[in-house]
Amino acid sequence: MSYMDLGEQEVRNFIFRGDDLGMDPAIDKAILAAFKVGGVHEAAFLAVGPSAKQAAASACYANLPVSLHLAYASEWDLVRWSSLTGLLDQTNGFLPAHPIVLEKAPIVDLIAEAKAQAMRTNNLGLTFESFNFHIDCPRVGLATAIEDALGVPCRDIPFGRRPNPAWYTSFFDLSSADTVQKELLLLDFLEKAPAGRHCVVSHPGSDQASLSKLCSKALPDRRLWAVDYRLSDASFLTDIKALKRLGL
Repeated sequence: MSYMDLGEQEVRNFIFRGDDLGMDPAIDKAILAAFKVGGVHEAAFLAVGPSAKQAAASACYANLPVSLHLAYASEWDLVRWSSLTGLLDQTNGFLPAHPIVLEKAPIVDLIAEAKAQAMRTNNLGLTFESFNFHIDCPRVGLATAIEDALGVPCRDIPFGRRPNPAWYTSFFDLSSADTVQKELLLLDFLEKAPAGRHCVVSHPGSDQASLSKLCSKALPDRRLWAVDYRLSDASFLTDIKALKRLGL
């Protein structure tokens, strides 16, 4: 999506990204539905995700552009996944709940896992021109080493320890935006954004029962991300009238 400021002849590019493709069928369906109507422009593909194989096939069929959603963490308590190399798994056989646990892991192991996730993405028929981190980057400066290893740039958004490269001038976190004010807040962001590249990141999910299987009821804050935020994003990004009002 691009807007042209005719006064200064400067282009503003907006990329609407749906994260976690390959994590769960409810998420995959929601991202593809949003892509079909223009609410999502690309998806961040989770190669270690439980539904990665099926999601990749659907993305290929739909010609959905993807980036590599590099995962060094498995954060849910009911659905977990392991590293592809086996080098970064904890004693329970899964990746840690947060990448900070891997801060002291050998960098060769971190890079090996990045290569393995990239290879699996390609083997599933998907090509990607950039990568970003699922949750946080476990080590400052790691993004540069992975760029060299994979030969593609890191185009991340500045959360936590994630790198803040010059690729994106700014970003908008659609998922945690107030549900009632989501459209107005996003419209304000689109109108005020300066010339440059801007990322609108979302986490769509379409089936409450399926999404609820990610996280137990004992973790209410996590369930906001598991269920509420995802259902809200999916509803908004497939609302054709709302998308038209935004110029999408």
